[in-house]
Amino acid sequence: MSSESENLITFVTFFNVYKYRIMLFELINELMFFQHYINNVLFDCLHKFCQTYLNDIFIYSKILKEHKTYVKEVLNKLREVNLQINIDKYEFKIQKISFLELLIFINDLQINSRKVNVIWSWKVLQSLIHVQIFIDFCNFYQWFIKNFSKIIQLMIKLIWKNHLFEWTKICQMIFEELK
Repeated sequence: MSSESENLITFVTFFNVYKYRIMLFELINELMFFQHYINNVLFDCLHKFCQTYLNDIFIYSKILKEHKTYVKEVLNKLREVNLQINIDKYEFKIQKISFLELLIFINDLQINSRKVNVIWSWKVLQSLIHVQIFIDFCNFYQWFIKNFSKIIQLMIKLIWKNHLFEWTKICQMIFEELK
């Protein structure tokens, strides 16, 4: 652990002030803890007019006047716990954002074209692990694929335990349809 970080995990007791000199196990997962922390700080706002992902905070509304109120509320909640934002990093009054490989517009949601190109260039699946990876990848985009659960059903059978992996023409058709 760096010397600059020691002050971040200092704790005070009735008798003394203590500093850790080694990395705590819990801090190894600091991103997870930060996500949990920021969700707690903004709990009242989440899923109403605000979403968070690590150090990204998305505030949304349909009315500009409402939006200004929401921004102030989020900033006040951050200030209450002594969190600061880098104002240069943030954008305000935007009509489109890229978030978790999705493009979010005012009235629309689209897959990022970079990911679509990855899917189209996907080669034939040749092993159980390749099928599992492809299914996981497709699961993220299932909301964009009509009848996804019916289409993917046969491919899921390929990864069942005690099931012989055999890439058939039907599997290939399903694979192409999902692409």
